[in-house]
Amino acid sequence: MKFVKLFFTVVFSLLFFLGFCQTEDKPFKLCTFAHKAIADYKIDSAIASFKEVLVQYPTYRTTNILSNIAACYLYKNDSIKAVEYYKKCVNSGEKYGKDITFFKNRACVALAEYYYYHKEYNVAIHYYDLSKTFKSNLLGCGIGEFERNMLFAFHKAQCFFELKKYDSVVSLLSSTAFIPIKDLSLEQSEYEDIAILYTSAIYNLYGKLNTFKMIDEAIDKATYLILKDNISKDHIYTITSCKINFANTIIELNYNGWQVELPDDKLPVYFTKAFLINDFKQSLVYKIIHNINVVPISKRNIIETHNPSVVTL
Repeated sequence: MKFVKLFFTVVFSLLFFLGFCQTEDKPFKLCTFAHKAIADYKIDSAIASFKEVLVQYPTYRTTNILSNIAACYLYKNDSIKAVEYYKKCVNSGEKYGKDITFFKNRACVALAEYYYYHKEYNVAIHYYDLSKTFKSNLLGCGIGEFERNMLFAFHKAQCFFELKKYDSVVSLLSSTAFIPIKDLSLEQSEYEDIAILYTSAIYNLYGKLNTFKMIDEAIDKATYLILKDNISKDHIYTITSCKINFANTIIELNYNGWQVELPDDKLPVYFTKAFLINDFKQSLVYKIIHNINVVPISKRNIIETHNPSVVTL
């Protein structure tokens, strides 16, 4: 799995940043040896060194070591052992520290992906939910936080889709499904996957024709609110809120920001309702529902299980 290699690489590239080995002592030397073994692709030697630390120094950065043993087993394609050690990582007694919550969070996500691929969807959902209890500022700060949350919701929504809980899929993805790709830092394929999963769930709930009618009616009934705060003589902070009630969910199209006050109380175009609605219509989901010709990189199918039909992108 691509995730396995990526996760393994990320874990070990972060170790020194997280201060895994901070003191000149025996466990430090064992960890250093393990890292050298990994660099030389001697994974069994690395595992043995990490396990030796666990046995001889059971309170020495246990969560990190358990996570790295699991990652080593993943690299060896031994998923059974990897799952065993990821579970030990999640259940380790260590509770404090940003690196501890980071590794526990990543362990939960790894377990969730494992159970998803083995079609144990309820167990996968459990671990996705559990991962949110281990918050770390290493996971969601700066550029890409919004997109990471989108992808997290998408992966969890995949489990609900397989369980035919389409309303849960819609609930998870509605807030982001109608954002045009120009406003996101996502790969085209990731953006398509989210749009197709969401549209597939909508079609299974309401059918194609009803969905087509519902989305246009929702746009016609969209509410729009604008607030201005005169911070200074020449500058105004403007908040706009356009809400669309679609498929029993509220989709918010907001645009906030500073503007220089214009003559005759004119409003910059990007604050207008028409601009926000037009952005909504640029989303891939809207184009699929309206059968607007799109030319994405890859080809995928809309899955409609109750009334099978295929829409090829």
